[in-house]
Amino acid sequence: MLKDIRLWMVLILLVSVVAACDDDLGRSPDPVPSDSVGNPELQANIEVVKGSDNSAIVIAKITAVNQATSLIVELVGDDRLLFSKDESVESLLLQREQGLFSAAVNIGEKLTEMKVREPLRNEPEYFSTINNVNDNTQFYVSLLRSEDASVFSTRVTLPEPFELSLPQDGQSISRTQAILISWDNVSTNTMELFISGECGSTDKVNKVIAIGTDTGQYLLNSNEFSGEIEFPLVSTCDLNLSVKRLRTGSLSSEFGMGGSASGVQQVTKRIISTP
Repeated sequence: MLKDIRLWMVLILLVSVVAACDDDLGRSPDPVPSDSVGNPELQANIEVVKGSDNSAIVIAKITAVNQATSLIVELVGDDRLLFSKDESVESLLLQREQGLFSAAVNIGEKLTEMKVREPLRNEPEYFSTINNVNDNTQFYVSLLRSEDASVFSTRVTLPEPFELSLPQDGQSISRTQAILISWDNVSTNTMELFISGECGSTDKVNKVIAIGTDTGQYLLNSNEFSGEIEFPLVSTCDLNLSVKRLRTGSLSSEFGMGGSASGVQQVTKRIISTP
């Protein structure tokens, strides 16, 4: 249970530190209402993240992009994001229109509307959690629109799972030595590392490192994250090392400004980083 809680805390932290702040208060400009933006101006970033249990979180952020600005889009009116697993949203909606669902099967059991949440920076994003997720599950995400054509055909497949063999959970490691991070089931996918945690009562560490090609290990030097610690020579840090395996999905071409779609397996270990 503690590991599951830690996973969701890490995911929330990761989403909140990806972009830089837009003003002195770290607050972004107000989002753009979706009914004022056409599909050719939209960019979508969609991610499905599965942790060590059998649940996953689906996260989507929609942005309006033109030559001068890039602003987050807030869905208004009848615009909404739907996701499904194993069968496409478009197919399920068609079945509903044709009355093909039996009385025992509710459309809500197959289709889920993503809910909005606002991180710290006034940037609404859309998410949903789902249980009983198998490895290699396919997910489908669609943007239903009232003022423009709906955007279907975004598909994401989870990559193969893996386990971290090093470091050990709760291990104490001095920053005078490199940290060997290793995992099993090497793949052809891309790997990424997210380091988060606290050092003393004031310093916080939030660092994303692109590992790149999956070789089954990564040697982490302390200077890759100690620059965020005010007093690195004396601080003891409680850190989460979250290793992510990313599998590129298929984003709908109807998002005129492109974006990304990916499935992610994530494993997190906690370490104590000492001077």
